[in-house]
Amino acid sequence: MLDFVVRTRYSICIVKRKREKMFRIPHFHQMNFTWDDAVRTIKARANGDLLAGMEQMNKVWEQHCDSQNAYYKGETDEMIYGDDDDFFDHWAYECNAYNIVFAGFNKLFHGETA
Repeated sequence: MLDFVVRTRYSICIVKRKREKMFRIPHFHQMNFTWDDAVRTIKARANGDLLAGMEQMNKVWEQHCDSQNAYYKGETDEMIYGDDDDFFDHWAYECNAYNIVFAGFNKLFHGETA
């Protein structure tokens, strides 16, 4: 049960598998975080609210995808980020933190290994 969102040369930006929806981060943008550092990073996106920080990161990604879609449809002359490389240049730290927090939530709520 896979749901692929095709956007760039990486071909899969977000992979939805079972109950997972995590960023598919290119290898050269992947980082290792501790749980505490990841939580602190995501909370900083929403004044200390972890869930709101996770939702904020989803909005950032959706804005990027919407911007690309509008550009390729000819609805706008420019994109927020030139491509996914540019997006991850700006958001790699937060996206990696998001994935760690999401994997932790997945284990907590579903008892699965993420």
